[in-house]
Amino acid sequence: MQAIISKDLPATNTRPHRIKATCARGSLTVSIHHLSGEAAHVEAVRLLCAKFCAEDAKQYGTPEFGPWADAKATGQLATGEYVHAFIPKATRSTRSTKGGAK
Repeated sequence: MQAIISKDLPATNTRPHRIKATCARGSLTVSIHHLSGEAAHVEAVRLLCAKFCAEDAKQYGTPEFGPWADAKATGQLATGEYVHAFIPKATRSTRSTKGGAK
C-alpha cells in the first residue's frame, strides 16, 4: 500500500484555497470550504480514496471498498504537509488494558 501526501494550495486571484492529495496512483485537488486544518486534509484524502474505489469497481467489477477503504493514520510534517498512512486490518488491535482497568 502507499502513503498519501496532502498539502494546501493557497488562494489565487482566480481560484479559492484548495487541498491537493497525491500518491503514486494519482492525485485529486479539491476546495473544501466547510472544514479547516487537519479535518480538511482528511476529507480530501477520503475523496481521493473514494475516487480510486469507484475506478476499481468500474474496471474490475469489485464492490466499492478494498484496501483504499482501510483506516488511515494522519500526521503533519514540519513542511506543513500531511501524511496519511494506511493501517492494515491485520495490525489493528483493540485497546490494551495494561496498567488500566481490570
